[in-house]
Amino acid sequence: VLGRLASQISTVVQGKDKPTYAPNRDDGDMCIVLNAKDVCVTGRKLTDKFYRWHTGQISSSIPSPSPRFDPSLSTELRYVGNLKERSLKDQMAKDPTEVIRKAVLRMLPRNKLRDDRDRKLRIFAGSEHPFHDRPIEPYVMPPRQVREMRPRARRAMIRAQKKAEQQEQGTTHTRRGKKREEGDPEANV
Repeated sequence: VLGRLASQISTVVQGKDKPTYAPNRDDGDMCIVLNAKDVCVTGRKLTDKFYRWHTGQISSSIPSPSPRFDPSLSTELRYVGNLKERSLKDQMAKDPTEVIRKAVLRMLPRNKLRDDRDRKLRIFAGSEHPFHDRPIEPYVMPPRQVREMRPRARRAMIRAQKKAEQQEQGTTHTRRGKKREEGDPEANV
């Protein structure tokens, strides 16, 4: 799954898996990701997740020394910009490596070491890569730790199961407190 993979990659690239980790040093390992085209996401993220960016290029030029102010000379827009967006499905079809790269980069801290850590990340869409001469050790994702059901919801589920079992047996005997009858003189004492 994309998010879990990206969080593990960012941990390795930053070097947080080492005992000598320090946030001001770049001690991370180089990370090579293969088969980026096979990454999956949960839910409806393929159609609902969008990557957005703005186009347009603004270039500033030096204003003329004349006393009259010409706004066209101070800032020149080379072409009109717009907000563009691409769904995750389209981005996976165009370049699946960029999906993983953006997910990892957005998990890294925004500081001066970010570019160096980005250079340590190599992503390939297929299983072919140019690092055959280096020893590559495969990284096994740790198993996902699923939290157990919340206690209140679990008790409600157990009560519903017991009630269903009692209805199957034909007994609708439920434990309730004794009701006082109004005509009983001993109850009013």
